[in-house]
Amino acid sequence: MIIYPDTSAQYGWILKGETKLLPSNSGRQRLNIQGAINLDNHQLISTVHETLDKYSTIEILKKIEAKHRFDSKIYVLVDNAGYYRAQEVKEYLKKSKIKLVFLPPYAPHLSLIERVWRYMKKMLLYNQYYQTFQEFKNSILDFLKKSHRKAFKSLLTEKFHFVNPKSSVLKLAS
Repeated sequence: MIIYPDTSAQYGWILKGETKLLPSNSGRQRLNIQGAINLDNHQLISTVHETLDKYSTIEILKKIEAKHRFDSKIYVLVDNAGYYRAQEVKEYLKKSKIKLVFLPPYAPHLSLIERVWRYMKKMLLYNQYYQTFQEFKNSILDFLKKSHRKAFKSLLTEKFHFVNPKSSVLKLAS
């Protein structure tokens, strides 16, 4: 996930006809985060990098493996980012007990980590202004260190409802 320190107004009371200026950060600084969430205990594993690539991917896979060293097989659901298919990652996985399971393209609703990122944005970015990038970064890092298991329990349900594509086709009356 790439996150920018932009102010995002989500709600507010402003008198009709008045203009409200919101402070905003400028620049191209961003934070690159990779994360994984354990569906059994809602424990978050994350890494922060200058860029997301094959090396950052191997680093988070090692962290996942270290947390589950007693498990015989670890399934990790991933999107279709190119770094998951990099040769170095494939070589690492040959010696690993991790098996990557690729989600269908354009299906972020199936990725539970996307719900975590949405929750994090809601808690840290909506209606929030950070004077400096370092304040913004510290806020994100503090969030990643804390346990949010209680919030994640209701956010991260494994129950999905799949719609039959044939039943969702609209039929127009002629």
